[in-house]
Amino acid sequence: ERNSSLLSADSLEDFLYGYTIEIKHNQCEHPLHPAVLYYEDAIGTERDGLGKTSHGFGQTNTKLINCIAEYPDVNTIKV
Repeated sequence: ERNSSLLSADSLEDFLYGYTIEIKHNQCEHPLHPAVLYYEDAIGTERDGLGKTSHGFGQTNTKLINCIAEYPDVNTIKV
């Protein structure tokens, strides 16, 4: 079962310089490969409305951020 959590940040730099997220997933196991994906202008977050950005419809500046995972217990992950 996939457990995804969304978190909003003001900029990519918020994630690149020491941002820690704790997720209580209650799956009684450790996720194998946590991933942090960053992008701008997700659907519903465009500043001027849906599809009104300079690049058109959809997200931009998509990046996969390297992360380190800690497991305080089998139901919690810190990324």
